[in-house]
Amino acid sequence: MKPDAVHCHLCGAPGLESVPHTDDFVAVSSDIRIVAGTPWLAVCRVCGTLQKPVTVEWRRTVDTLYAGYDINHQGGGSEPFIFNSAYGPGPRADILLAHLDRRMALRPEGRMLDIGCANGNILRSFGVGHPGWLLSGLDRSSRWRNAILSMPGVEGFFTNPVELG
Repeated sequence: MKPDAVHCHLCGAPGLESVPHTDDFVAVSSDIRIVAGTPWLAVCRVCGTLQKPVTVEWRRTVDTLYAGYDINHQGGGSEPFIFNSAYGPGPRADILLAHLDRRMALRPEGRMLDIGCANGNILRSFGVGHPGWLLSGLDRSSRWRNAILSMPGVEGFFTNPVELG
């Protein structure tokens, strides 16, 4: 269980609830690098937003990733395609979200903020599988702002720094 002092990115409420059964998740960056540590996924108890909470550990991980970041360099920026998965072949974001959907039941409506959304692969896949959700992305770069804001279900894109609460 992670500390309760972390606040929701969307509504600011304290005390996020950890998503169960994610202790064995392995994080992989969008430029196909294994990320040290276990990703923490949480849901806000007040507004229901699924999110990656910003902690000191998360901030260190992001700083390390961005120091040598090159989105999907092996595929010219395209989403990596996975051939050997329990969910069949498909784009990496689709496989990740199929795994998440199998492990937990999400409400038919809600909000999702993807921190470190890059070119929006996770937002795009999540929106297809969860059309009742409103989506937002946050990234250090505004490079993909227009593409992300044109995706169905996306209500916002932010480039402001995320402050630890």
